[in-house]
Amino acid sequence: MREGSAGFRVPLTRVTISPGDRLAAFLIEVTRDRMGIIRDITDVLRDLGLNLHNISAYVEGGRGAIYLVVNVSGKPESIVSDIRNKFSSIDGIGRILYQVSERDGLLIDTLNFPLMRYDDRIFTLTEEAWKTLTSDLTAILGSEAYHAIIYRIGYEMGKGFAENYVDIARRAGIEEPMDVIRYVMSGMLAASGWGRSSLEIGENSLRIKIEENLEAEASPKSNEPSCYFTKGVITGALTRILRSPVEVRETRCKAAGDEYCEFIARY
Repeated sequence: MREGSAGFRVPLTRVTISPGDRLAAFLIEVTRDRMGIIRDITDVLRDLGLNLHNISAYVEGGRGAIYLVVNVSGKPESIVSDIRNKFSSIDGIGRILYQVSERDGLLIDTLNFPLMRYDDRIFTLTEEAWKTLTSDLTAILGSEAYHAIIYRIGYEMGKGFAENYVDIARRAGIEEPMDVIRYVMSGMLAASGWGRSSLEIGENSLRIKIEENLEAEASPKSNEPSCYFTKGVITGALTRILRSPVEVRETRCKAAGDEYCEFIARY
């Protein structure tokens, strides 16, 4: 069960802003996951009188990493080494990397480069950048050629995305194609920042509703459904997951004035 967009969220790009403060970030390897490991880390910071700005963790199969940023303002230069040494003594902690703000008040995470989603390297693209890319291509190619090309690009990318969806499903013990679509593909559209989707499964058909679809919101107003890239992605992904030809139509489009985008897939 998923709710609508929250009014609060954790930023994807880890940029910490705290005017006037000296900041330090730590990327900590977890070699053996156990109950209480994060508590032990925060106990170290408490004992040293340090304020925690943010913390995130990921563990799979007993191994993983923890990333955190602390305020070290007013502390001696040795504080970073002191923190590392105390973290190193915690059971289940392996290597520790660190980064100190080059300018007080600002720390931009470079420890987690490259950005990865499991085995796939990813990068971020803003809505404004997407809008510039698509509007310039339309101006150069013309609308008809642009629609054909962007659909094809989406189709091929969708097949690639589906490989990632299938891998995620496999890691979670999900094998049935419709379960991959229901439990992985639908959620990944939101997790990737593209839009919030919901599914209705019929007989040899799918109804895919996408709210806050980035392509529609970044597109100029249209008299007809115009999310050719999204349509291509859905077609390519479903074709790969189902291992059979899929026909997709966009029946509602936010760019055309509808409340949300809707795609009907038949296979």
